Amino acid sequence: MKVLVIDKSKFPRDKACGGLLTARLFDELPELEPYIKPIIECASNDVNLYSPSMKYRIDFEFPEGTPWNITREVFDNAVLEAAGDVGAEIMTETRVSDFEFNGGVTV
Repeated sequence: MKVLVIDKSKFPRDKACGGLLTARLFDELPELEPYIKPIIECASNDVNLYSPSMKYRIDFEFPEGTPWNITREVFDNAVLEAAGDVGAEIMTETRVSDFEFNGGVTV
């Protein structure tokens, strides 16, 4: 199988994200573990979300499986590296302008 990863951005790149991963990631995609485990920054037991005015707060606790914090920029770059290491062709700073349906297959 040939795999092509296309992204309009240059990597590594900044991306707004809460940055939480759960252990389910490694259950679903165990091949990513050697790429992701070394870049986990810390674990979280809970999260506090504040309104823009800081007047309101919502608290979340994680009773099952502590999630890990990771910077999205670092995470995305590690996933891209993992894809390249197993043979995917990587094209960054590239935009897709069109695609064709060919015999029931998206090309």
